[in-house]
Order: sequence, then C-alpha cells, then structure tokens
Amino acid sequence: MNVRAMENWGCITFNDYTFLMDYDSTPSNVIIRNARTICHEISHMWFGNLVTMEWWTDIWLNEGFARFEEFCALDSIYPEYHIWDQFFTEVFVYGVYEDRSHSSHPIEVECYHPDDLKDIFDGIAYAKGASLIRMINQFLGPDVFKESIRIYLNKYTLRNTQTKDLWEVFEETSKNKAFTSMMMEWTKQKGFPILKTELISSSKDSQVWMISQTSCHKSDSDYMWTVPVPYVTCKGSKGTIILSSPYDIFTFPFGEDEVIKFNDNSTTF
Repeated sequence: MNVRAMENWGCITFNDYTFLMDYDSTPSNVIIRNARTICHEISHMWFGNLVTMEWWTDIWLNEGFARFEEFCALDSIYPEYHIWDQFFTEVFVYGVYEDRSHSSHPIEVECYHPDDLKDIFDGIAYAKGASLIRMINQFLGPDVFKESIRIYLNKYTLRNTQTKDLWEVFEETSKNKAFTSMMMEWTKQKGFPILKTELISSSKDSQVWMISQTSCHKSDSDYMWTVPVPYVTCKGSKGTIILSSPYDIFTFPFGEDEVIKFNDNSTTF
C-alpha cells in the first residue's frame, strides 16, 4: 500500500504499523495518530460511502467531515487524551496556513478532470473543511448540528450530494433562512476574514465595540463573509454576535470591569 489507510466499502485497509503497536514502548503521539487514522477511516463509512459527493468539486464533504469526526470519536472514547487541544494546533492552524498562501483555492473548487485530484486533496479540503464544520457545530449548537447530520445522512443514503444539499438541511433544521447564503461565502471564496476589534466606549453597565473585517488576501479586498463571533468574558458571560458587513458597532450588556475574549476557543475560522 502507498497510503496509510483506505476506506473501501465494507473492507477498510490499514498499513500494519497502524494496528500492530507495543503500547508499552510506542510514544503516545504515535498511538494517538494511529487512533485518529482508524477513526477517520471508519467515519468514511458514513461520509463518503453511505453518502458520496456528486463530483470531486465537493471532496471536502468526505474529507472535512472525516477529519472532524475522527476527533469527535476519539474524544468520546478517550477523553483523557484532550484531543480537541490537538485540533487547534494540527488542524485549525494548518488550515489557516494553507488558506493564507497564494496557492489557496475555495473549498468548492472546480475539478474538470481526475488528473486534477492531486491538487485538491489538501489542507483546504481536510483542515479548513473540518474547521468550518466545527464552526457550524458551535454556531448552531450541538443538538441542532447532530439532528441536521442525522437528517442529511438518512435523506441521502446511497445517493450523491453537493455542498448546497448539506446547507439546505442545516437551514431547514435550524430555521435560519440565511444559513445557505452565509456558508456559501465560506466555501465559494478562498481565504478568510481578519477581524479587527476596537473598544469605542464603556461604562459600569455596557461596552461598545467596533468590529471590522478584511480578507487575508489583499488581492481579494472585495471579499466579505458573514462571521459568527463567539465571545466569553472573565466573569463567564457568553454569547455570539454576527458580523455581516465590512464593519459594525456592537453593544454588550456588561460593564467595563469585564474583559472580553472574542472568538472563544478559536471556533470561527
């Protein structure tokens, strides 16, 4: 085999070193890496085999979900690994690095011939794709997220899908009529927004902030995203604001003695 593993329908294959480990002598990072590989390939039984993308343009529906679900599965089985800490360093940061490069491309990238596949099985499909799924999970909440995925998998069992099919299910389940248009901005444009925050005023009862966005690519200065921005304060106040314009003013209902952290847990890409 030239790859570590392959998600063949009903017959997942792995290289021997993924399974045959001496747990007493194998470094913990190798054990976790192998466990992630196993969970990733099993995830493909649903995302890739049970429901398959219509064409390579939507390969992220396979690989982004499998990358995200490998962390969900491993965290459920071995919570002591604190695997989501690794998601930030190994997936989120890698996705940002790849998406900021000059060779970046939209998640939904046009693929005209199978010879182009070597260029789209990359950090955009895997890392940025998984990071956007994590962002949706935080934005809609885990209950709505799980119900949407359940409906999506049941509706399209043994069928082919495009990205818009997934967005329509999320939109219907969440009752958020703007969801599809919001997410199309994230999958049909390359890059990501860089947010700038500025405290305008504060009092004992409120804080007023201006938040603005620009594209990470100077050549795409006209790009704009609808950005969910989760926040948390030093006293435990939490919420999510939506930035849907180049800049906006937000008033928070807590006083100047509370320090705000925007993009809590780095969930927005």
